[in-house]
Amino acid sequence: MKATADFNRDNRGIFERFYHDDRAVEGLPVRLFIALVIGIAVLSVMTGILSGIPTIDRTEVTVEANDGEAAVVENVGKTVQSLELGVVTQNGEPVQGTKLVIEGKNVALEGGPQVVPTGPRSSSATVEITDDESGADADITTDLRADQDRAKLKVTVEPPSDSDYVDNQVNPDITVIG
Repeated sequence: MKATADFNRDNRGIFERFYHDDRAVEGLPVRLFIALVIGIAVLSVMTGILSGIPTIDRTEVTVEANDGEAAVVENVGKTVQSLELGVVTQNGEPVQGTKLVIEGKNVALEGGPQVVPTGPRSSSATVEITDDESGADADITTDLRADQDRAKLKVTVEPPSDSDYVDNQVNPDITVIG
């Protein structure tokens, strides 16, 4: 009990002085205002620095037949047919070093989806398509059902990994007629 009484007696003057001190209240708004002004100034400098950093724009790519016509391949049941596909941006600029992934939409492909590269210095690839009835060797071999005379192949583009190209939109299908 003595230690508590000594603490109260020794510190009574400190608490009374703190209670009656009005200076802290007078200086507090000024200090807050100064901190606010400095914070806003630092924030404006930081946003100025960040606005100088270039943004990453992603460019959409698509596939088109190089002859300008629709991607239609006929008579695949008899022989091997070639189709040249080009990879371009929405503005029509060629994109080199991509891969075309071709898979059946409503037809089975022997070996599953096929990957056809365009090459490091080329924006186009020639795809050979045939049906399993022809017995010929090709990049893409469809397996049309007996009652099926046409099919669709879905094409997606794998852009180079070190580029800002993306393929998020649906590309035109390849129509295969037996």
